[in-house]
Amino acid sequence: MTGAGFSYGALALRQRHGAAGNFDPSALLPAAWYDPSDLSTLFQDSAGLVPVTAPGQPVGQMRDLSGSGHHLVQATASARPVLQGDGQRLWLELDGVNDTLSCAVAPGDTPLTLIAGWEWQGDGAGSLGYEGIMAVYSGNSYSRALHCGPAGPGAQIVGALSGSTVAQATVPAGALVLRGRFAGVSGAFSIHAGETHAGASSTSAPALPATLAIGRGRNYSERAMGRFFGGLAWFSDLAAPEALAVEGWLAGRTRA
Repeated sequence: MTGAGFSYGALALRQRHGAAGNFDPSALLPAAWYDPSDLSTLFQDSAGLVPVTAPGQPVGQMRDLSGSGHHLVQATASARPVLQGDGQRLWLELDGVNDTLSCAVAPGDTPLTLIAGWEWQGDGAGSLGYEGIMAVYSGNSYSRALHCGPAGPGAQIVGALSGSTVAQATVPAGALVLRGRFAGVSGAFSIHAGETHAGASSTSAPALPATLAIGRGRNYSERAMGRFFGGLAWFSDLAAPEALAVEGWLAGRTRA
């Protein structure tokens, strides 16, 4: 318990439904779905034996709610993010040094949609100032990722990377929901942050096996410092109405 009558179990139950009432992302068949406000999915160890019960504890495994079995893990104790909360929200705190969670995936050359709730608190020290939030990558040579970076007082850069090509936009600082849309082997991709969006085109091609991760981008140096409120992935181009519904639901747990 924290404060009078407050319990993180009750908060997790309320946040499961989010601001959009009884909207359930599983109806849209995501390939992966991660929700740190659901304590039943969090474990302090990578084997999933020691449950996370309260903020301040490390997260070594975050289970996939989609049913696809894409459970994110971190075997190195010093590289595990920490669950934190403020009485209104729960999130994973990433230190921008080595905190990541990851798992193997096999998306092939299919389109990809990534949606994440995020609040950047970094210093832009990563390669080119990019800090990776959520990515599907193979080695250090190919990645489709959501990223963030500095843009002066009161602002931040958010973007999508496909290989070495970037689509990015400048938005106000603070918590937000990001969506990246990526074509298959090559083609158009874009970043969406509320009413702001930007696009580009890439000829990069994925290699297998691939890794799905939070807390890193195109390569090892692009580690994110900030708060991860949840994320979903589809190995398809999620239609705009459905994507907007997911964004509205995720905004309910991203903002106080």
